[in-house]
Formats: sequence, structure tokens, C-alpha cells
Amino acid sequence: MSIKPKMQGTASKFSHLVGTAIKKIDRFGHPITLTYENEPAFKSVFGGVMTILSVMSIAAYLGFNVHTALTRSNYKTTYSERIRNSYIEDMIIPINEDNFDYAV
Repeated sequence: MSIKPKMQGTASKFSHLVGTAIKKIDRFGHPITLTYENEPAFKSVFGGVMTILSVMSIAAYLGFNVHTALTRSNYKTTYSERIRNSYIEDMIIPINEDNFDYAV
């Protein structure tokens, strides 16, 4: 039989409410075959905090990539054109791995 200490004061009630809310967010809860306090998985404050951090990290990563794509800040576009008359010019252009540029 476990004895739970009685909470006193508004600060302890607030911390209990915050801890309960964070436990409900926990996505890393370990499923158990029996129920623990009418819950199918054991959820903890640490798991809730890790869930919040992982969701915030994914949202920040996606937001950064969307911002980069919309502002086109990391893209470089180059264009060059040269028209030659091969009947007049008798120049041979050697093509090898060092001077041939291609895009995929």
C-alpha cells in the first residue's frame, strides 16, 4: 500500500496540473499488458518533455526548410550562352572530366 503525500498550497497544485498535462502528451510511454491507474501505457513527465522537444525540433526543421525554399536563399542559378559559327571557326574544344559541367 502506497501513501501519497497531500499537496499543500497553490504552487504544488499548479506543478501537479502541469505534470499531469505533460504526462498526457507523452508519446514515449511504454505499453503494459495490465493497466496502470486505468492507463494502457505508463507515461511520465520525462517522456512528455521529450515528446514536446521532439515535436518542436521537427517543427523548427520543417519551418527552416520551408523558409529556405520560399526565399530561395541557398540556390544559385547560372546561365551562359555563346553562339559560334562552326563554318568560320576551326577550333576544336577538348572535353574531359575537368572542363565539362553538367546538372542532374
